[in-house]
Amino acid sequence: PILYSVQTSLLCEGTVRDQTVTVFGARAIRFDPDKGFFLNGQNMKIKGVCLHHDGGPLGAAVPEKVWRKRLESLKEIGCNAIRFSHNPPAPELLDLCDRMGFVVMDEAFDEFTPTKNKWIVGWNKGVPGRDGYGKVFDRWAVRDIQDMVRRDRNHPSVILWSIGNEIDYANDPFSHPALGGQYRPDNPSAENLTQLGRPLVKAVKELDPTRPVTAALANAPMSNAVGFADLLDVVGYNYQENLYAQDHKKYPGRCILGSENSVRYDAWQAVADNPYVSGQFLWIGIDYLGEAAGWPVRSWTGGLFDLCGFKKPEGWFRQSLWSDRPMVYLCARLQRQDRRRGPQSHWNWPARSAVAVFAYSNCPEVTLELNGQTLESRQPTQGSWPMARWEVSFEPGTLTAIGKKDGREVCRYALTTAGPARQIKLIPDCTILAADGKDVCLIECTVTDEKGVLV
Repeated sequence: PILYSVQTSLLCEGTVRDQTVTVFGARAIRFDPDKGFFLNGQNMKIKGVCLHHDGGPLGAAVPEKVWRKRLESLKEIGCNAIRFSHNPPAPELLDLCDRMGFVVMDEAFDEFTPTKNKWIVGWNKGVPGRDGYGKVFDRWAVRDIQDMVRRDRNHPSVILWSIGNEIDYANDPFSHPALGGQYRPDNPSAENLTQLGRPLVKAVKELDPTRPVTAALANAPMSNAVGFADLLDVVGYNYQENLYAQDHKKYPGRCILGSENSVRYDAWQAVADNPYVSGQFLWIGIDYLGEAAGWPVRSWTGGLFDLCGFKKPEGWFRQSLWSDRPMVYLCARLQRQDRRRGPQSHWNWPARSAVAVFAYSNCPEVTLELNGQTLESRQPTQGSWPMARWEVSFEPGTLTAIGKKDGREVCRYALTTAGPARQIKLIPDCTILAADGKDVCLIECTVTDEKGVLV
């Protein structure tokens, strides 16, 4: 993330009348249909997450410092790429990505025309609304996407322009015989995808021929059938890892990218095990307001970090896959507990209960200790979720996982049994605020026992 600046001055008879400074960066990007993504000549996997625009409890007007802290958390787990979905991001977010060394997919639309279904009562319930950008798409789309490119093209972090997200969602609204039994002949024809997408690609290329154009496809077979995918320099696949191999063979010149993917390990294997797949963007990096299952849940809860930016066990697991820095993390659940409930990071269980203990780590060996006594060393196993696992009879105290390489400790993580709640701890991330109306202090509130152990 090395940046430069160029100063442009407007002179009238030797007098400076106006002046602006433009920040930019120099880098080379390349997508290869067989070898994936290259940055400055080096082959690398895109380890990305999708991000919505809100800051959880802070709403939609998010202070820059909050985004910086969130991006720092994502960088810590090994994330190197952001897809801003499904709209152009705030300019300061791109500034941060420039300075912090992320690569970015800059995205314009979530629908063409006509509009997608807007489920008001609940997903596939009741009568969907029809308001949306699709109502003005014909009049505004080309101008809007060119405004995005003009605004953002000096950001070195931007490596892809996306003309849309899941525009080809089956029967919402477009349909085609390629859908087989799902085909609805009364719906708008998917041929419209190509007709509507071609002017957008042309509009982008007029202003920036240096970056590839992509779209996040929800139904690659339908987009292939009507030629929509052929418009794209890089083809994004949403949750269609099963199509990577066959499409790589069928379209040997195609650059393939996982534009939206689940946090499942097999979705990452499809990237890691296939050099022609450039990378993936997980849905989603951080929980966001909306798309909730129903009150009292008010957010999408599938992120690596929660609404307040705290790392979840899923975030630690992703760190074990993506980060090069040695790490280990402990979590546990009762053996008899419903396995659909995820493990929890604490060491407070009923006396002598059988506890399943899990360690996520990128170390070749993990040693488990309980109250200073070594229980067993294990290697994180491959499988549906690579991890080390033990069955432990609960005993109060401290459970410690030690990550080792070549028999030497390189990291550790401990869980300590907490006593009754005795105090509230407030931990500010700074002690001085600038009086500029923009600065913010994030205060972590924790409940601890009398010894300061988190309850």
